[in-house]
Parts: sequence; C-alpha cells; structure tokens
Amino acid sequence: MMKPEVTKPAFRRLSIILSFTLGLFVSAFGQPTPTITGDTIVCPSDTRFYATDFVQGNSWTWATSPGGVIIQNFGNF
Repeated sequence: MMKPEVTKPAFRRLSIILSFTLGLFVSAFGQPTPTITGDTIVCPSDTRFYATDFVQGNSWTWATSPGGVIIQNFGNF
C-alpha cells in the first residue's frame, strides 16, 4: 500500500484551513459587575455594613473615601 504524498501547496492549504478553524473556537467572558448593598449616605461617626455577592473565581477590594475606616472585613473568600 502506498502512502499519498503531501505536496507543499497542499500542506499550506491544510495549515491555513486549520489555523482559520481553530480561531473560531475562542470564547471571551466579561468581568462581573458587583452590586454593593448598603446605605449611600453616612454621617460622621456612623457605622454601616456593606456587602456584595460571592462570585466564584473573583475577589473584591474594599476601599473608603478619605477619612473612612474599614473596621472589620468578614470575607475575602
């Protein structure tokens, strides 16, 4: 039994088709936008609780405006 010979032009065509086909399987997913629950107006010296839902594979960094303090962080999961 003879092996078919692949010529250079045929190999180039095959490479181009494979490259094009593989490019079609790319998927992109957007980053989640957290919804923060808690009061939007806070008076000086008030203590308030803020939260957002857990999203697998993501983490959030909490920060305050100048003069604010994070007293306790209940969950960097």
